[in-house]
Amino acid sequence: MRIALVTPSILPFSCGNSLLAERLRAGLVSRGHEVALFGIHTDAVDSAVRFSPDIVHSLHAIKPALWLAELFREISVPWLITLTGTDYNSPQDYGAEYGMLAEQFSHARAIVAFHDEARFWVAEHFTQAADRLFVIAQGIDMRQAVVDRSAVRHRYGISRDEILFFMAAGIRPVKNLCFALDVFASVHARYPLARLLLAGPVIDHSEAARVFDKGRTVTGFSYIGEISHEEVRDLMSASDVFLNVSLHEGMPGAVLEAMAEGLPVLASDAPGNRALVQHGITGFLVPLASMKCFIDAAYRLTSVASQRHSMSKAARQSAETFSVLHEIEKYEKLYSRILLSA
Repeated sequence: MRIALVTPSILPFSCGNSLLAERLRAGLVSRGHEVALFGIHTDAVDSAVRFSPDIVHSLHAIKPALWLAELFREISVPWLITLTGTDYNSPQDYGAEYGMLAEQFSHARAIVAFHDEARFWVAEHFTQAADRLFVIAQGIDMRQAVVDRSAVRHRYGISRDEILFFMAAGIRPVKNLCFALDVFASVHARYPLARLLLAGPVIDHSEAARVFDKGRTVTGFSYIGEISHEEVRDLMSASDVFLNVSLHEGMPGAVLEAMAEGLPVLASDAPGNRALVQHGITGFLVPLASMKCFIDAAYRLTSVASQRHSMSKAARQSAETFSVLHEIEKYEKLYSRILLSA
Protein backbone atom coordinates (compact mmCIF):
# COMPACT_ATOMS: atom_id res chain seq x y z
CA MET A 1 0.00 0.00 0.00
CA ARG A 2 1.04 3.61 -0.60
CA ILE A 3 0.03 5.48 2.56
CA ALA A 4 0.11 9.25 3.08
CA LEU A 5 0.33 10.20 6.75
CA VAL A 6 -0.74 13.81 7.32
CA THR A 7 0.10 15.39 10.67
CA PRO A 8 0.10 18.83 12.32
CA SER A 9 3.65 18.29 13.67
CA ILE A 10 6.69 16.32 12.62
CA LEU A 11 10.02 15.61 14.27
CA PRO A 12 12.28 17.16 15.46
CA PHE A 13 9.40 19.03 17.15
CA SER A 14 8.57 16.47 19.83
CA CYS A 15 4.90 16.15 20.76
CA GLY A 16 2.19 13.49 20.74
CA ASN A 17 1.33 14.02 17.06
CA SER A 18 4.91 13.94 15.79
CA LEU A 19 5.84 10.86 17.83
CA LEU A 20 2.70 9.01 16.75
CA ALA A 21 3.35 9.92 13.11
CA GLU A 22 6.94 8.70 13.22
CA ARG A 23 6.01 5.48 15.00
CA LEU A 24 3.33 4.67 12.41
CA ARG A 25 5.65 5.57 9.53
CA ALA A 26 8.45 3.35 10.81
CA GLY A 27 6.12 0.47 11.68
CA LEU A 28 4.33 0.49 8.33
CA VAL A 29 7.58 0.74 6.38
CA SER A 30 8.93 -2.25 8.32
CA ARG A 31 5.88 -4.20 7.11
CA GLY A 32 6.68 -3.46 3.48
CA HIS A 33 4.42 -0.49 2.79
CA GLU A 34 5.44 2.70 1.00
CA VAL A 35 4.75 5.56 3.41
CA ALA A 36 5.19 9.32 3.04
CA LEU A 37 4.87 11.66 6.00
CA PHE A 38 3.49 15.16 5.36
CA GLY A 39 3.55 17.97 7.90
CA ILE A 40 0.84 20.54 7.21
CA HIS A 41 3.20 23.41 8.09
CA THR A 42 6.29 22.02 6.35
CA ASP A 43 5.12 20.19 3.21
CA ALA A 44 3.25 21.48 0.18
CA VAL A 45 0.04 19.76 -0.87
CA ASP A 46 1.61 19.22 -4.32
CA SER A 47 4.13 16.83 -2.77
CA ALA A 48 1.30 14.57 -1.58
CA VAL A 49 -0.36 14.77 -5.00
CA ARG A 50 2.88 13.62 -6.63
CA PHE A 51 3.19 10.78 -4.12
CA SER A 52 -0.15 9.44 -5.42
CA PRO A 53 -1.27 7.53 -2.30
CA ASP A 54 -3.73 4.66 -2.20
CA ILE A 55 -5.04 5.99 1.12
CA VAL A 56 -4.68 9.13 3.24
CA HIS A 57 -4.44 8.92 7.02
CA SER A 58 -4.61 12.16 9.03
CA LEU A 59 -3.65 12.54 12.67
CA HIS A 60 -5.97 15.11 14.32
CA ALA A 61 -9.45 15.96 13.09
CA ILE A 62 -9.26 19.76 12.90
CA LYS A 63 -5.75 21.10 12.30
CA PRO A 64 -5.14 19.36 8.91
CA ALA A 65 -8.64 20.17 7.58
CA LEU A 66 -7.72 22.99 5.19
CA TRP A 67 -4.59 21.19 3.95
CA LEU A 68 -6.66 18.08 3.25
CA ALA A 69 -9.40 20.06 1.51
CA GLU A 70 -6.79 21.35 -0.94
CA LEU A 71 -5.41 17.84 -1.40
CA PHE A 72 -8.79 16.30 -2.13
CA ARG A 73 -9.46 18.89 -4.80
CA GLU A 74 -6.57 17.24 -6.67
CA ILE A 75 -6.96 13.53 -5.86
CA SER A 76 -9.78 11.20 -4.88
CA VAL A 77 -8.72 8.43 -2.51
CA PRO A 78 -10.11 6.99 0.74
CA TRP A 79 -9.28 8.85 3.94
CA LEU A 80 -9.31 8.02 7.64
CA ILE A 81 -8.76 10.13 10.76
CA THR A 82 -7.08 9.27 14.04
CA LEU A 83 -8.48 11.41 16.86
CA THR A 84 -5.65 12.55 19.10
CA GLY A 85 -7.62 14.14 21.94
CA THR A 86 -7.02 17.85 21.49
CA ASP A 87 -9.44 17.81 18.57
CA TYR A 88 -12.74 16.29 19.69
CA ASN A 89 -12.58 17.28 23.36
CA SER A 90 -11.33 20.89 23.05
CA PRO A 91 -14.19 23.08 21.78
CA GLN A 92 -12.93 25.99 23.89
CA ASP A 93 -9.59 25.94 22.05
CA TYR A 94 -10.99 26.11 18.52
CA GLY A 95 -14.07 28.31 18.62
CA ALA A 96 -15.84 28.29 15.25
CA GLU A 97 -13.26 25.84 13.86
CA TYR A 98 -14.71 23.16 16.14
CA GLY A 99 -17.64 23.06 13.74
CA MET A 100 -15.30 21.43 11.21
CA LEU A 101 -15.57 18.14 13.10
CA ALA A 102 -19.02 17.27 11.81
CA GLU A 103 -17.96 17.86 8.21
CA GLN A 104 -14.71 15.94 8.65
CA PHE A 105 -16.54 13.01 10.19
CA SER A 106 -19.09 12.95 7.36
CA HIS A 107 -16.37 12.51 4.71
CA ALA A 108 -13.86 10.20 6.39
CA ARG A 109 -14.21 6.47 5.69
CA ALA A 110 -13.13 5.62 9.23
CA ILE A 111 -12.48 7.45 12.50
CA VAL A 112 -10.05 5.95 15.01
CA ALA A 113 -10.14 6.65 18.75
CA PHE A 114 -7.52 5.46 21.21
CA HIS A 115 -9.91 3.90 23.72
CA ASP A 116 -13.55 2.93 24.24
CA GLU A 117 -14.45 5.96 26.38
CA ALA A 118 -13.43 8.26 23.51
CA ARG A 119 -15.34 6.14 20.99
CA PHE A 120 -18.52 6.28 23.10
CA TRP A 121 -18.21 10.05 23.54
CA VAL A 122 -17.79 10.70 19.81
CA ALA A 123 -20.65 8.35 18.91
CA GLU A 124 -22.95 10.17 21.35
CA HIS A 125 -22.07 13.68 20.16
CA PHE A 126 -21.58 12.95 16.44
CA THR A 127 -24.12 10.27 15.60
CA GLN A 128 -23.27 10.41 11.89
CA ALA A 129 -19.86 8.94 12.78
CA ALA A 130 -21.07 6.10 14.98
CA ASP A 131 -20.89 3.35 12.35
CA ARG A 132 -17.35 4.29 11.28
CA LEU A 133 -15.66 4.45 14.66
CA PHE A 134 -12.82 2.07 15.56
CA VAL A 135 -10.55 1.75 18.59
CA ILE A 136 -6.80 1.35 18.12
CA ALA A 137 -4.71 2.00 21.23
CA GLN A 138 -1.33 3.65 20.97
CA GLY A 139 1.68 1.36 21.11
CA ILE A 140 4.92 1.83 23.03
CA ASP A 141 8.53 0.91 22.34
CA MET A 142 9.81 -1.00 25.36
CA ARG A 143 13.47 0.01 25.41
CA GLN A 144 15.98 -2.66 26.31
CA ALA A 145 18.90 -0.34 27.01
CA VAL A 146 19.93 -0.04 30.66
CA VAL A 147 20.11 3.60 31.75
CA ASP A 148 22.66 4.77 34.31
CA ARG A 149 20.17 6.29 36.73
CA SER A 150 22.83 8.00 38.86
CA ALA A 151 24.51 9.61 35.84
CA VAL A 152 21.22 10.97 34.51
CA ARG A 153 20.24 12.39 37.89
CA HIS A 154 23.68 13.96 38.30
CA ARG A 155 23.31 15.63 34.88
CA TYR A 156 20.21 17.45 36.13
CA GLY A 157 21.46 18.18 39.63
CA ILE A 158 19.29 15.59 41.39
CA SER A 159 20.83 13.84 44.39
CA ARG A 160 20.43 10.18 45.21
CA ASP A 161 18.16 10.87 48.18
CA GLU A 162 15.74 13.25 46.47
CA ILE A 163 12.34 12.08 45.22
CA LEU A 164 12.05 13.28 41.65
CA PHE A 165 8.67 14.11 40.12
CA PHE A 166 8.88 14.54 36.36
CA MET A 167 6.54 16.14 33.83
CA ALA A 168 7.02 15.99 30.05
CA ALA A 169 4.52 18.33 28.42
CA GLY A 170 4.28 21.15 25.94
CA ILE A 171 3.40 24.34 27.81
CA ARG A 172 -0.22 25.20 26.97
CA PRO A 173 -3.40 25.67 29.03
CA VAL A 174 -4.73 22.11 28.69
CA LYS A 175 -1.69 20.78 30.58
CA ASN A 176 -2.79 22.70 33.70
CA LEU A 177 0.80 23.24 34.82
CA CYS A 178 0.09 25.98 37.38
CA PHE A 179 -2.12 23.49 39.23
CA ALA A 180 0.82 21.04 39.22
CA LEU A 181 3.07 23.72 40.71
CA ASP A 182 0.56 24.42 43.47
CA VAL A 183 0.36 20.71 44.28
CA PHE A 184 4.12 20.34 44.29
CA ALA A 185 4.67 23.42 46.47
CA SER A 186 2.54 21.83 49.19
CA VAL A 187 4.33 18.49 48.84
CA HIS A 188 7.75 20.15 49.05
CA ALA A 189 6.70 21.99 52.20
CA ARG A 190 5.99 18.61 53.82
CA TYR A 191 8.86 16.73 52.16
CA PRO A 192 11.82 19.06 51.42
CA LEU A 193 13.67 16.33 49.48
CA ALA A 194 11.04 16.39 46.74
CA ARG A 195 12.02 17.87 43.35
CA LEU A 196 9.98 18.58 40.21
CA LEU A 197 11.38 18.85 36.69
CA LEU A 198 9.37 19.98 33.67
CA ALA A 199 10.57 19.31 30.13
CA GLY A 200 8.78 20.40 26.98
CA PRO A 201 8.43 23.11 24.36
CA VAL A 202 6.62 26.41 24.81
CA ILE A 203 3.45 26.13 22.70
CA ASP A 204 1.40 28.94 24.23
CA HIS A 205 3.50 31.97 25.21
CA SER A 206 0.86 33.51 27.49
CA GLU A 207 0.53 30.26 29.41
CA ALA A 208 4.31 29.93 29.57
CA ALA A 209 4.57 33.36 31.18
CA ARG A 210 2.07 32.29 33.86
CA VAL A 211 3.90 29.02 34.49
CA PHE A 212 7.34 30.63 34.69
CA ASP A 213 6.09 33.39 37.01
CA LYS A 214 4.62 30.85 39.40
CA GLY A 215 7.57 28.50 38.99
CA ARG A 216 10.00 31.12 40.26
CA THR A 217 8.16 31.05 43.59
CA VAL A 218 8.19 27.24 43.98
CA THR A 219 11.23 25.79 45.75
CA GLY A 220 12.46 22.54 44.22
CA PHE A 221 10.98 23.18 40.75
CA SER A 222 13.04 23.53 37.56
CA TYR A 223 12.07 23.96 33.91
CA ILE A 224 14.70 22.33 31.71
CA GLY A 225 13.28 23.34 28.34
CA GLU A 226 12.74 21.13 25.32
CA ILE A 227 14.99 18.08 25.26
CA SER A 228 15.26 15.19 22.82
CA HIS A 229 12.84 12.28 22.98
CA GLU A 230 15.67 9.94 23.99
CA GLU A 231 16.65 12.31 26.81
CA VAL A 232 13.02 12.38 27.98
CA ARG A 233 12.97 8.59 28.19
CA ASP A 234 16.31 8.57 30.05
CA LEU A 235 15.00 11.12 32.54
CA MET A 236 11.84 9.09 33.04
CA SER A 237 14.00 6.09 33.83
CA ALA A 238 15.89 8.11 36.45
CA SER A 239 12.78 9.65 38.08
CA ASP A 240 10.53 8.39 40.88
CA VAL A 241 7.03 9.62 39.93
CA PHE A 242 5.48 10.86 36.68
CA LEU A 243 2.98 13.70 37.07
CA ASN A 244 0.14 14.53 34.66
CA VAL A 245 -2.57 16.99 35.68
CA SER A 246 -4.09 17.68 32.25
CA LEU A 247 -7.65 18.97 31.98
CA HIS A 248 -8.25 16.31 29.32
CA GLU A 249 -6.22 13.84 27.25
CA GLY A 250 -6.62 11.59 24.22
CA MET A 251 -4.22 8.83 25.24
CA PRO A 252 -1.13 10.55 26.62
CA GLY A 253 1.96 9.07 25.04
CA ALA A 254 4.13 10.58 27.78
CA VAL A 255 2.21 8.67 30.45
CA LEU A 256 2.57 5.43 28.50
CA GLU A 257 6.30 6.04 28.02
CA ALA A 258 6.72 6.78 31.73
CA MET A 259 5.00 3.52 32.58
CA ALA A 260 7.31 1.70 30.14
CA GLU A 261 10.24 3.15 32.09
CA GLY A 262 8.75 1.81 35.34
CA LEU A 263 7.35 5.04 36.76
CA PRO A 264 4.30 5.21 39.02
CA VAL A 265 1.90 7.81 37.61
CA LEU A 266 0.01 10.48 39.53
CA ALA A 267 -2.60 11.75 37.09
CA SER A 268 -5.84 13.67 36.79
CA ASP A 269 -8.88 11.43 36.55
CA ALA A 270 -9.45 12.31 32.89
CA PRO A 271 -10.62 9.83 30.21
CA GLY A 272 -7.27 9.45 28.43
CA ASN A 273 -5.45 8.92 31.71
CA ARG A 274 -8.09 6.42 32.82
CA ALA A 275 -7.32 4.37 29.70
CA LEU A 276 -3.76 3.82 30.95
CA VAL A 277 -3.48 4.21 34.72
CA GLN A 278 -4.96 1.59 37.05
CA HIS A 279 -5.81 3.44 40.24
CA GLY A 280 -3.94 2.04 43.23
CA ILE A 281 -1.96 -0.40 41.04
CA THR A 282 0.13 1.51 38.50
CA GLY A 283 -0.45 4.92 40.08
CA PHE A 284 -3.18 7.19 41.36
CA LEU A 285 -6.03 8.89 39.49
CA VAL A 286 -7.28 11.97 41.30
CA PRO A 287 -10.16 14.37 40.48
CA LEU A 288 -8.90 17.82 39.62
CA ALA A 289 -11.59 19.30 41.85
CA SER A 290 -9.70 18.09 44.91
CA MET A 291 -6.25 19.62 45.28
CA LYS A 292 -6.02 18.13 48.78
CA CYS A 293 -6.44 14.61 47.37
CA PHE A 294 -3.73 15.35 44.81
CA ILE A 295 -1.38 16.60 47.51
CA ASP A 296 -2.10 13.60 49.75
CA ALA A 297 -1.49 11.14 46.88
CA ALA A 298 1.74 12.90 45.90
CA TYR A 299 2.95 12.92 49.49
CA ARG A 300 2.17 9.22 49.80
CA LEU A 301 4.31 8.50 46.75
CA THR A 302 7.19 10.49 48.24
CA SER A 303 7.06 8.86 51.63
CA VAL A 304 6.10 5.21 50.99
CA ALA A 305 8.96 3.65 49.04
CA SER A 306 7.40 0.17 49.02
CA GLN A 307 4.31 1.49 47.21
CA ARG A 308 6.46 3.30 44.63
CA HIS A 309 8.36 0.12 43.96
CA SER A 310 5.29 -2.09 43.58
CA MET A 311 3.63 0.47 41.30
CA SER A 312 6.84 0.76 39.27
CA LYS A 313 6.82 -2.96 38.50
CA ALA A 314 3.08 -2.97 37.73
CA ALA A 315 3.40 0.09 35.46
CA ARG A 316 6.06 -1.53 33.32
CA GLN A 317 4.10 -4.77 33.07
CA SER A 318 0.99 -2.84 32.02
CA ALA A 319 2.92 -0.86 29.38
CA GLU A 320 4.14 -4.11 27.83
CA THR A 321 0.55 -4.89 26.78
CA PHE A 322 0.49 -1.80 24.49
CA SER A 323 2.28 -3.44 21.59
CA VAL A 324 3.47 -1.36 18.61
CA LEU A 325 3.13 -4.46 16.43
CA HIS A 326 -0.55 -4.86 17.38
CA GLU A 327 -1.10 -1.15 16.73
CA ILE A 328 0.41 -1.41 13.23
CA GLU A 329 -1.43 -4.64 12.41
CA LYS A 330 -4.77 -3.07 13.36
CA TYR A 331 -4.12 -0.10 11.08
CA GLU A 332 -3.14 -2.44 8.25
CA LYS A 333 -6.42 -4.33 8.61
CA LEU A 334 -8.37 -1.09 8.68
CA TYR A 335 -6.61 0.24 5.57
CA SER A 336 -7.38 -3.01 3.74
CA ARG A 337 -11.01 -2.91 4.82
CA ILE A 338 -11.38 0.67 3.57
CA LEU A 339 -9.69 -0.03 0.25
CA LEU A 340 -11.81 -3.13 -0.37
CA SER A 341 -14.99 -1.14 0.18
CA ALA A 342 -13.87 1.83 -1.94
